[in-house]
Amino acid sequence: MAKGCSERSADSLAYVSTAFVARDVDALREALGEEKLVYWGFSYGTGIGATYTGIFPQNVGRVVLDACEYPVDGRSALMWGKTSLDNVVDVFEAFLETCASVGPARCPLVKVEGTTAVDLRLSVEGLLMSLSHRPIPVPEGEHKGIVTRWHVLSFLYQSLYRPNVIWPRLAEVLDALIVDRNRTLLLQELAWTGGLAPHTEEGIAVICSDAVPANSISLEEWESQTRQMTAKSFISGEIRSLHTLPCRTWLGRPKERYVGNFSQTLANTVLLIGGTHDPATPLRNARRLAADMGDSARLIVHHGYGHSSTRHVSNCTTQAVRDLFLHGKVPDAAETHCLPSEELFPVAGQEFGLMHAEEERSILLAMRGIGESLPGGW
Repeated sequence: MAKGCSERSADSLAYVSTAFVARDVDALREALGEEKLVYWGFSYGTGIGATYTGIFPQNVGRVVLDACEYPVDGRSALMWGKTSLDNVVDVFEAFLETCASVGPARCPLVKVEGTTAVDLRLSVEGLLMSLSHRPIPVPEGEHKGIVTRWHVLSFLYQSLYRPNVIWPRLAEVLDALIVDRNRTLLLQELAWTGGLAPHTEEGIAVICSDAVPANSISLEEWESQTRQMTAKSFISGEIRSLHTLPCRTWLGRPKERYVGNFSQTLANTVLLIGGTHDPATPLRNARRLAADMGDSARLIVHHGYGHSSTRHVSNCTTQAVRDLFLHGKVPDAAETHCLPSEELFPVAGQEFGLMHAEEERSILLAMRGIGESLPGGW
């Protein structure tokens, strides 16, 4: 991949880095005639936003960074992968516990009342063990291929990002594989063009360009790091390590990387959102960024599951976002805690129960819709 990118896009690679994306964002602001930037960034978008604050502190307007990266981690390809592992297994356990608690009527993995999360985990681990030794061939149908342990872990990890939409589907797919070895549902979910997950090549280009060159890291050291990462997260450790492996042979070097700090005094206070159970960007990222930004930031600690506050929505978090965008107001406290307003594995049409007024429900549904429109991978 690294060689191919260099051969086909050598000139372009000199301008692939988050610093250049931040400059593009400022060019868009200027082209729109906006004095200050109005911006809502998710996941990697928070890395863009944080970098923007470092390069253009005087142009920061109403800015929300949701599911925060800590861009300093990205200056090392290996650290980029390690940081993401904190909560992955915990979120998986929450999926199993929620599934067991709602029972067979709402979670197809549960066959009889009284099934525990431990029972479900043993079933999933049995499936993974079986696939390690005997992958399932799919020679016919629209999505041909071989179902492997890697495929199941890839879909499982993606699904942890989106509990409000995908957890019921994840349970359905796992049940189909465990009960009757039906592979059709999984291959439908993993119908990637060319066999690559969406945005894989572009994402790797940015990761490798933002990081210091990794070609001095031996394969033995990389293998050791991968084992450590997999021990911490059997779901995503190997996936995250392999995402960054091309950086060992990456040839493109950008003309600019942002290696400054995030402690500038900003024209306006930014709102940071960090999730307590985010499988990709753990809360400590947002807290480190908030510590760097000091009085120029306020932090919402979102006590929900999934990647970003839009995947397990909260009236409290949503109101903080609305207050900033509509009125330019941020919380007085440096850190505010918000609980989710959405039930997981809900009865159809009762995602928010009966506790919210119609206007609140409409706003929460709109926030949820934003989450559904976001990419599911990185």
